[in-house]
Amino acid sequence: MMTNDILITIRRSVKCTFCAAFLLSSFPSGVLARPVFQKGMCLAHVHREGQGYGSSASYEELKKLQALGVEWVSLTPFGYQERVDTPGVSGYPGRPGSTQWFSDYDHTLLDAGILQAMKDGHALGMHVMLKPHIWVSYRAIQEGDWTGTIAMRSEQTWKEWFQSYTAFILHYAVLASKGKAEIFVVGVELGKTLSREQEWRELIRQIRGVYRGQLTYAAGWEEFQTVPFWDALDYVGVNAYFPLKVSSLSPAEQEIIQAWGPHRRTLETISRTTGRPVIFTEAGYRSLQGTLSRPWQWRELDTSHRVSDENVQARAYSALLKVFWDEPWWFGVYWWKWTTAEHAATRDADRTDFYPVNKPAESVIRHWFHDPSPR
Repeated sequence: MMTNDILITIRRSVKCTFCAAFLLSSFPSGVLARPVFQKGMCLAHVHREGQGYGSSASYEELKKLQALGVEWVSLTPFGYQERVDTPGVSGYPGRPGSTQWFSDYDHTLLDAGILQAMKDGHALGMHVMLKPHIWVSYRAIQEGDWTGTIAMRSEQTWKEWFQSYTAFILHYAVLASKGKAEIFVVGVELGKTLSREQEWRELIRQIRGVYRGQLTYAAGWEEFQTVPFWDALDYVGVNAYFPLKVSSLSPAEQEIIQAWGPHRRTLETISRTTGRPVIFTEAGYRSLQGTLSRPWQWRELDTSHRVSDENVQARAYSALLKVFWDEPWWFGVYWWKWTTAEHAATRDADRTDFYPVNKPAESVIRHWFHDPSPR
């Protein structure tokens, strides 16, 4: 009689063979031949002179990530939009414009710095994902809006918005091509725009005209099943801040693993129906009790005064990796987040934030990312 371990091994082998063949046969022509497993980290720009992308401080942080076992980094340039129902993405080098934050654009976040960060990552043997993101004003955020609620009120303003967004995203697609970024993200958590399928498909067509690497879209956990254009991309990208139903504010790791069950099944289904591998374009947890119920919640907007708990953050990291590491349709994660300047992630005020730096979660990353890639 076969033991359970042998049966599990056989099942995984058959599952891997079927799923890999299915995924590879479904890729659109003209893209890389096969998906690549990604041990990733989101490297966030520090908006201070000499501490952001391309700086010597940023290079030192990249070296730390390399030592941690990180093989992929995502870089996030920003465009800015004042209100969610008003077209106009500006405040970046390709389109200066007065915003709440800048009179023209952020002079700490220049194309030259992003190119240097890509060059630095490649020099260290790492790969790069470029993930441009829209930021709405704090006034809009305080009114309950965010990137995911961007939506226009008329056909004319939709047309104007897509013209503006196309200029923004093509600016960075050209930059990604110039910097030889291996993956480019066509949009981040723009759920209310997804009904405009034809505009998105035209945008993706234009991106492929200037950029020859792999493409994904970073869908919110609540929207990834509604994205109508996964077939035009190379990966299903998910910002995996799924709320996990657990019985306490600081549950055991096994309970966290079990709580992932329904989400894991839904993610497997989307991979099978689209013929695309899944990557977590972001995933992360704050180091405080209760982080699993609302893992997306920023420290700045959290008024609950919950208790710091670095161990539950580490257990959440470990549980996610145990759930997905051996799934043949899952091709990696980018942890949110690490910053381009050390002190920005180690202040006392940030000890309950997402950063894994100098916390038990950092050891979890090191343990898993130094293992051979499963695919």
